[in-house]
Amino acid sequence: NADKERFQQSLQANEIELMSLNADKERFQQSLQANEIELMSLNADKDRFQQSLQAREEENRLLVADKERLQQTALEQQVDIRKLQDVAERCQTEHETEVRSMRIEMDGLQQTLQNKEAELNSLQECSKSSQVQ
Repeated sequence: NADKERFQQSLQANEIELMSLNADKERFQQSLQANEIELMSLNADKDRFQQSLQAREEENRLLVADKERLQQTALEQQVDIRKLQDVAERCQTEHETEVRSMRIEMDGLQQTLQNKEAELNSLQECSKSSQVQ
């Protein structure tokens, strides 16, 4: 009987421990499910972050390419400006030379005109003298 009583008590203690272990198992499974849900949420956040990062990297790559194109265009425009400045300087020099040449020619024509006027005056004086005689 005593053995039976001890066996009964041991059985009851085992049943209580089993219920406690089952409760622990249930709490562990619930915690595991909550952790799995949180992990899925974190993985979704990670995927969104990676997509955002890739989009920003692509945008950055495009911006760098645009910057390089703009820098190249600026350099080409600086070369064009230098060429135009050279052409403008050459044209100005040629124009100044041409103006000097025309002034010299005009001075020569002016001198010729004065000589012709003096010659005409001389001839007119001769003509008046010969008419008076």
